[in-house]
Amino acid sequence: AAGWLQSIREPEKLKSESDVYGVWSFVYQRRKPFHPFRLHELLSKYWVVQEHDDDDENNQGDEGGDGRTSDEKEKEKESTVKMEDLDWVRETMANRKKGVMAPVLRSKGYAWLASRPDSIMWSQAGLYLAMTSAGIWLCDTPEEMWPTAFLEGEIREKVRAEIQKDFEDRVGDKRQEIVFIGQLTGHKEALEAALDECLLTDAEFEQYMEKQGDVTLFMKKLDSAEDEYEDPWVAHIPPLQLVIEEEDEGDDEGQQKEVSV
Repeated sequence: AAGWLQSIREPEKLKSESDVYGVWSFVYQRRKPFHPFRLHELLSKYWVVQEHDDDDENNQGDEGGDGRTSDEKEKEKESTVKMEDLDWVRETMANRKKGVMAPVLRSKGYAWLASRPDSIMWSQAGLYLAMTSAGIWLCDTPEEMWPTAFLEGEIREKVRAEIQKDFEDRVGDKRQEIVFIGQLTGHKEALEAALDECLLTDAEFEQYMEKQGDVTLFMKKLDSAEDEYEDPWVAHIPPLQLVIEEEDEGDDEGQQKEVSV
């Protein structure tokens, strides 16, 4: 019988994707941040990490400041791909076939980077990985700005209790929580070990906590500028735009100031 018909008549004979293809999943969970350089070195070896395009944010509507549409700009990018870029993609594909990430088909979740004040949405499919800001961690957000602020009574308390389940004393809700899907039989331990190597060491973590999560702590300081640091993720994750309301004496409405972090 056809598969769909068999699923109705004889569901007990059906085999899951895990049985047929060896595909299953697990959740990688840790309570330490990733070191920005160690994580970037690992992931960029096996996946093409998508870069953030400043033009997408700076341009309004379909046309940019130079009058070209986004489609025209995309075609121009495609026509100016350098040979070394193609070589790099080929090298990444070759690494992916034999490396620790080879069995991973899909991964998605939240990541904690020591160089970022915000939670990071990790989304990977096949050869490509996108890392984007998911907003400030709730432990660093005033409770009146939590999702519970729009709820009342018993429902509010239930939702608040669910949120609090993600909290731990020292780190709040900051964590690694990433689902990996793929042909992972016999590979889970190696994958976890590779990711664990990218976490801050115990000594680094204590230093990080003592400095209250200073995001420049594990960046490379640039010689050319006194207060500028190199973060390998800047090209991939756009700066987090925060609107901070500043209280102005004698002004009940206050002022708004936009800053990048």
